[in-house]
Amino acid sequence: MRYVDNANCVYNANNKTDLAEELYKSSWSRVHATSKEDWYASCANRIHEQYGYSVRYYDPIAFVDDLIANNFIMEIH
Repeated sequence: MRYVDNANCVYNANNKTDLAEELYKSSWSRVHATSKEDWYASCANRIHEQYGYSVRYYDPIAFVDDLIANNFIMEIH
């Protein structure tokens, strides 16, 4: 599957867990995170502060589902 984010970066992933991994690997803010889980939480907090959207961060699938639901990530067909 292919996805594009709101900055027009394209990601290839077999599933949502892989997509979460790709987002983590490409993020400049991961250097400040102690783990992927910490990074999910930091991203969710930043999104809430900047845009007012709630993003679940307790697992990668919920995280990606909320990014898609809030149009931060879109699947390319």
